[in-house]
Amino acid sequence: MFNKIKKIIQDDLHRRYEQLEERFLVFEQKLYGHLADRLDGLENQLDQLSELLREKARKYADQESEEQEDEENEDYLDQKEEKQEHKPDDLQDLPGLGNSMEKKLNIEGILTFKQLASLTDKELENLNSKIPGLKIRYERYEWKKEAKDRL
Repeated sequence: MFNKIKKIIQDDLHRRYEQLEERFLVFEQKLYGHLADRLDGLENQLDQLSELLREKARKYADQESEEQEDEENEDYLDQKEEKQEHKPDDLQDLPGLGNSMEKKLNIEGILTFKQLASLTDKELENLNSKIPGLKIRYERYEWKKEAKDRL
């Protein structure tokens, strides 16, 4: 009888152990599943932040490059202006000619309406190779005629 009770207790303990082990495995799977999901989410956020930082770094580098380029252009313009005998005109008075285009023209030595109005076809082609899109705008907005009107 003692052996029978011992056997019943052992079977009961073994069954309880298996139930606890099964519960533990289910808990472990849920925990690892949750941790894996959480880790995936954190990795995605880290990737997004990394991309955002790369993008901001590129923009910052581009901005610094533009600022440096602007400073170099201004220095070059200052040197050009010192060499010029006449005062530059405000070329931005012409339709379709903005600040950026005026700077590019100034760098190439075009500072006055007179210079702009007297450009030959060959000079215009040469300038267009240095300032892409110049010829199209020059013709579309009739800068030659507009510049002559301002003389």
